[in-house]
This record gives sequence, C-alpha cells and structure tokens, in this order.
Amino acid sequence: MTQLAYYVNGIGVKTTVPTTGTFIASYFDKTVKIGGKDVKGVDRPIVYSNIKNAVGSLGWLVDNNTKATTTDVTITARTAFGYTADKVAYAIVVDGSQAEYSNGMSISNLADIMACLGVVDAVNMNGGASSSVTIRDASQKVWKSLSKPTTGKEASIGNGLAFVVKD
Repeated sequence: MTQLAYYVNGIGVKTTVPTTGTFIASYFDKTVKIGGKDVKGVDRPIVYSNIKNAVGSLGWLVDNNTKATTTDVTITARTAFGYTADKVAYAIVVDGSQAEYSNGMSISNLADIMACLGVVDAVNMNGGASSSVTIRDASQKVWKSLSKPTTGKEASIGNGLAFVVKD
C-alpha cells in the first residue's frame, strides 16, 4: 500500500509521512521533488507550503545517484518514477504476475533500470493491479489502457500520477 496521503491543489488531504515513506511532490512553480527520508534516514528538504500536488511512494530505488539496497526479491508488476539531474522525468510501469505475458520484475531490477537511465532520484510506487498506464487517444477522444493489470482490469485506487501535455 502506498505510504503517504496526498496534496491536491495545495491542500494537504493527509500530511503525515511514515518514517520510511517517500512521496513525489509537484510545486506550484511546476518543479518536481521527491520527499521523505533518504536511505540514510535524513529528511529531504521540502517546502510543504510550495506543494501543489503530492502522491505517496513506497521507498527509494535510486537516492542521490546511488542505487538503494533491498531485500525484497518478489517478482511482480511494478511502477517507478524518477528524474535526472537535468529534470528529465521517467515513469516506468511493468506488467506482471501473468506467466503467458509478463512475470514482472524485482525492486532491485527496477532500480537497475532507473540507474541505467541516469536518474539521480527514483522511487518505487505501488505495484500489482495498481500498476497500469492509461492514455487519452486524442483522435478518437477515448481513454485506452496500454497495460495488462494483474487482475485483468484496472484497480480502483485513490491516487496516481498524471502527465499532461498542453497544446
């Protein structure tokens, strides 16, 4: 389960961050930060009054250019978010738990991919049936899922990441 409540339009819906929790915050100035405690247990500098939107994450994959260590070897669907020093953002969704299609991957494998992409910071999001990608097909004005969630359909979840391209 994702470990942070969230901010919506600058209002903290729930603002308590668990000791091991991390979160992705977008500021009013459109910058993105990852908050919470780093792998050494030090709070990341976050200006909470600048947060426009935030969503929780489960922990570090890459922290300040260093791959985080993990003991979780579970192979399943995964979701990750990270960014490079020059603010190129990467979001990865891996389908899983479907032997005929995709087994998924471990958290360590996901961290390897993010590190290979050159991210300075990346976090693991909720996985399993929550891992999915949906796009809006502008030509047909419909939403389409590009994923095959583990349960065969998208999960009902309380939050997520959205990437919007303005015309």
